[in-house]
Amino acid sequence: MNGAKSNRFLLWMAILLLSGNLIILSLMWFKEPINNVHHPIKEMINRQNRNNFECRFADELKLNPQQTAKYHKLMKQHMASMKVLRDSIRQKKWLIHQELVKENSDINYINELSDSIGQLNAEFEKLNYSHFFELKNELSNEQLDKFRVLLEKLPYGHRHHDTRGRHRNR
Repeated sequence: MNGAKSNRFLLWMAILLLSGNLIILSLMWFKEPINNVHHPIKEMINRQNRNNFECRFADELKLNPQQTAKYHKLMKQHMASMKVLRDSIRQKKWLIHQELVKENSDINYINELSDSIGQLNAEFEKLNYSHFFELKNELSNEQLDKFRVLLEKLPYGHRHHDTRGRHRNR
């Protein structure tokens, strides 16, 4: 008798745990993602990395106090603009995913969203390079030489492409 009660109890516990897991998985699967969710740790790491980069960049260029103030102002404006574009791209991608899971997805709508992502990416790149162009206009001739070297170290600089190409051909 004790064994039967024990087995029945274990069966009910297994059913309860299985249904709980199914509910949690269903919520995770079907719940709409919340856009603009802030991840404090990720944001802190990004902020630290950005601050470290800004300081290193300013130090290596040996910016004077006026240039440093202008640089930080430009960076703040640049980061705000880039965030808006990144969020817009993320939102468009989310809309595409939402359209894809529908039973009768509209390919024209998906193509429209994809085109708008392309336009946002083009705007993102223009904004990024115009930021460097603005910074470049603030530099002395000596700083320009250092600026060129620093740009080559950034992804998509001349040296970066050479390295990537060599790794691919091995």
